[in-house]
Amino acid sequence: MKMTKKAVGLYIGSDTVDVVELEKSLSGRPKLIKSGRVTISPEAGEVGDQKIIAAIQRVLTENNIKTKTVITAMPKEEVIVRYFKMPYLPKKERDAAIRFEAKKYIPFKLEELISDFHMIEPKKDFFHIIEPKKGSKKMEVIFVAIRKEIFEHHISLLSKAGLKASIIETPSFSLMRIFGLSGDIKKRETVLIINANAGSITINIIKDNVLYLTRNIRMGGERAEGEQESTEFETLVSELQLSLDYYRKQFPKSEIDRIILSGEAELEGWDKLLNQELKIPVVIGNPAKAITGLGRLSPQMAVAAGLALRGLLKSTVGVDLVVTKKILAPAVSLISKETAKKIIFQEVIVAASLLLLVHIVMSMQVKKVNSKLNDLVALRPKVTMELDVDFIDQEELEKVEKDLVQKQLFLASLIDKRIYWTEKLSELGKFFPEGTWLDSLKITDTIEAKDNIVRSLIMQGGAFSKDERQERQLVNSLVDNVREDKVFNKGIQNINLSFIQRDMMKEIELTKFKLTCSSEAYSLK
Repeated sequence: MKMTKKAVGLYIGSDTVDVVELEKSLSGRPKLIKSGRVTISPEAGEVGDQKIIAAIQRVLTENNIKTKTVITAMPKEEVIVRYFKMPYLPKKERDAAIRFEAKKYIPFKLEELISDFHMIEPKKDFFHIIEPKKGSKKMEVIFVAIRKEIFEHHISLLSKAGLKASIIETPSFSLMRIFGLSGDIKKRETVLIINANAGSITINIIKDNVLYLTRNIRMGGERAEGEQESTEFETLVSELQLSLDYYRKQFPKSEIDRIILSGEAELEGWDKLLNQELKIPVVIGNPAKAITGLGRLSPQMAVAAGLALRGLLKSTVGVDLVVTKKILAPAVSLISKETAKKIIFQEVIVAASLLLLVHIVMSMQVKKVNSKLNDLVALRPKVTMELDVDFIDQEELEKVEKDLVQKQLFLASLIDKRIYWTEKLSELGKFFPEGTWLDSLKITDTIEAKDNIVRSLIMQGGAFSKDERQERQLVNSLVDNVREDKVFNKGIQNINLSFIQRDMMKEIELTKFKLTCSSEAYSLK
């Protein structure tokens, strides 16, 4: 990216538009030239996009900013950010391969998105990028995407206001950049940045300049008089605890060193309250420490300042959705044959591992049955060749005969009631509606009272939909499909949904379930 002597950052927030103009100084630190904020409110009959366009034009006019090119960020609540690892690949193959890998983590088709990514490797400081070493086994990736219609709408707003975006990124990277330069984020610290705005709060967890987690929580709504502040704070604390728990599960050896507060909202007093609740040091971020100049920069201008800073640095961590707008073809078609083979080979390994697991489980079940049959055979009466007919008790013979008949009936019952799991497992694929999946399956034998044995197939999986209620409907459809299949139900007496609950996976809230399919109980005697 070509660096300039001046750069303008423009951020369209929930109900304000911020602008910051920076330039290079002789000291090497950015110098503040101008900054301003206007409220997005209708004037002279403005409605919808008109009031946003008018606010953009007004903030530029009031601060006498003449530029037609700005660095901007997409709406925070609309951006999808995912962190994942994948096998190291040469530069020429990364772009398509990373987009192919990202399909596992994003609930949209890539053709519907504008996306970009940033590679993660050890760095000298918070701003300069070092290319991965050739011997690296894994690549760490931050993948950023947004739906095309939202991206095009953002571009349209800027165009109608007479502007053009040279770079478009996300607020999370802008905050990481400005607070890194200000010293609020110190080297080797793990920090949590709270970006609090009207109606929403974004939570970002950053370690060594890696954005490991970003979540947007909608806030506000109608409340009884006097309830709003306390209720919103309780919601924030609850969501922070959820995010911290998720991060600690993923990285059990890492702890949060500090929390940084930022955003459009009034933050006075939040630092003390959060420190009391979470027992973690909390500071209000001060972007003014990152720049020189006589002008005063409000803490609420952090995102716009981070955007302007992007245009002055030689190299910086971030993404640029403007560049990737040209990449409209599906990622799969751009992958070389060699890369595709590597990716397909990995998928085959996973599938083979699952089949091996099923084979091991089935083998264990067969061994158990064989062991029981061998025990039964060992119990049969042993007949010797030397018989003294005079001493054979007829009642004893009848007792032995009766015992053998009972064991024969048991073996016949055992064979009759056996369940062919292979046949049932082959049916599983057609039960799962789109949006549901299988995480694990297990076959168990449970011995109940009076030596009765019950065999069960336990399936655990998940469901995801944009609508939480739809997730439960998907799970119910799965259960109905299982119950209605005659082949699967042969020998199965009970099909029960053991539990269904909300959970987190890869930063996404979804529904988890456990389905238990049990056979009839039969006696071991």
